Amino acid sequence: MAIKTAFADKFAPASKQTGRLHHIVKEIDFTNTDYNLTSSDSLDIFKVPANSIVYSVWVVVITAQGATCTADIGITGSETLFISNANLNSADAMTTSANSVTVPSHYFSAAGTIGLYADHTIDAAKIVCGMVIGVSHKNLT
Repeated sequence: MAIKTAFADKFAPASKQTGRLHHIVKEIDFTNTDYNLTSSDSLDIFKVPANSIVYSVWVVVITAQGATCTADIGITGSETLFISNANLNSADAMTTSANSVTVPSHYFSAAGTIGLYADHTIDAAKIVCGMVIGVSHKNLT
């Protein structure tokens, strides 16, 4: 399994930004060969600072893959934590963890990453991923 990275812009909140919700967005164009994935590959998309709560994660398909294609969004060891089987072959489709009753949010006591885990080859889709995160003042001390 190959692990690739496409992190959103560095997220380092200033003290005045703690205690607030932040919406972080990353566009991923899988036609870029650096981001091509095969089944069982993963792509790290968000770095999460310690003492943070990720309230939701979402993916919107801008350009469909053109063939059967699903992916999961989660963390190492719990690849479907936020989204299971997002359909990347349906343009304008949106999948969100906010619809999940079982895992509406996740607390990161230590810094971590959120990744996209391919269930099929992804080499033609273009997507936008986002997360809503709350950052505690504890990670700035």
